[in-house]
Amino acid sequence: MDGIRNDVARRVLSVLLVVAFAAVVLARIPSIEMHGGRFWAEEGAVYFSSAWHRPWYVTWFTVAADAGYWNFAAGFGTWLALKWGGVLHAPMVTIAFALLIQCLPVYVIVTHEFPWRRSVIATVVAVLFCAIPPVTGEVWLNTITSQFHLALAAALIYAAPPRRVAFAVLDCAILAFAVISGPATSFLMPLFVIAAVIGRQRIVMVEAAIVFAGFCIQLTVFLLYPLAERGSHFGPGELLSVISLHVVVLQMLGLVLARDFAAYLHAVHHAGAWLWAGPLIFVAFYGVIGWGIFRTRSVVLLRLFAAGLVFVLVSFYEAWAGSFIGFMHLLSGGRYGFAPEVLDSLSVLGVAVLAQGGLRRGFVAATVLLFAIGVIDFRSDVLFFAEGPAWPAQVALWRKDPRHFLLIWPNAPWKVNLRAGTWSIQHPNKV
Repeated sequence: MDGIRNDVARRVLSVLLVVAFAAVVLARIPSIEMHGGRFWAEEGAVYFSSAWHRPWYVTWFTVAADAGYWNFAAGFGTWLALKWGGVLHAPMVTIAFALLIQCLPVYVIVTHEFPWRRSVIATVVAVLFCAIPPVTGEVWLNTITSQFHLALAAALIYAAPPRRVAFAVLDCAILAFAVISGPATSFLMPLFVIAAVIGRQRIVMVEAAIVFAGFCIQLTVFLLYPLAERGSHFGPGELLSVISLHVVVLQMLGLVLARDFAAYLHAVHHAGAWLWAGPLIFVAFYGVIGWGIFRTRSVVLLRLFAAGLVFVLVSFYEAWAGSFIGFMHLLSGGRYGFAPEVLDSLSVLGVAVLAQGGLRRGFVAATVLLFAIGVIDFRSDVLFFAEGPAWPAQVALWRKDPRHFLLIWPNAPWKVNLRAGTWSIQHPNKV
């Protein structure tokens, strides 16, 4: 894009890329819009129900009983949906709100100093990498998983400086919103603090202060609402095997071969044998990417790489009810793998743009492979995430009988309770 000398043309192209990205996002699971919108799990059962039963100053600060963290995006998004759309159209408002958030990483990609800006084609590929990570339909167009797109945007902001001062102000707003909308962004706190100490730039210090403040808030919430389900229930070999399955094998080889690898890991684990393949794949994959980044001497790519490693290690380690056997089901972990998959792909793309000779050819081939697998498996997991009760029909039943519990995706036991005096944050699904 930097090759386009006309500033107006560059801005138009940037806007077109964001619009095209939004269209691709909507096309992945079109049944969401066709059903008149949908609430996903706690989005409806906890946050929308809270917006219905409680005042805004409570709803915005809701902490779900099975979460253990503050998700402002979900609390504010569902409250906004009720105010703007009413009961009938509220899910369409949350979809629009989640879509806006999902576009934020693309905004950062096209407005910050990343290596792929040297080429329009590379910039387009970078944008599409945010839309095609395999088996991540769980984080599509709902406010409870908007936190993972915000965390991705935060990692991109950390990695590269903005092209204009005005963008830096918006970056700070995004970081403030992201760090109180789930714990993922706060995982980056040490990286932001280190960057501030080393660089001593005012804007970086402000960003670090914002993320540090959010980290303190999320830590306080975590200590006040402890959950036994949080935290790893497996050892280092098991952790690296789960990561290799969900992040490396899945995005490099595709869903079919990933299932075969999951069956292999399950058999080895069941036999009590040493899980050597997972750790070896993990070390080899990240070792090769790290070596390529070292050869390019790019600080931006180094930061992308570091953020991806932090996300993948901490997210899977702190996964909710993270059992090894449970993670052998490839639909269990899509939300934890989303940001690392995108950051890994962008790191590979960055090396392909900056490297020379054989290194460049190797990383170009890897970029093509990652892109091809993403396109092939673009809708491979949507069957689980693409069907559920039609919200307008549920609203019609509720209007006929106010005692009716409105069923939501992904079906039982998730429901929205709008009956006066019968809903509680501790037991949102209890009839």
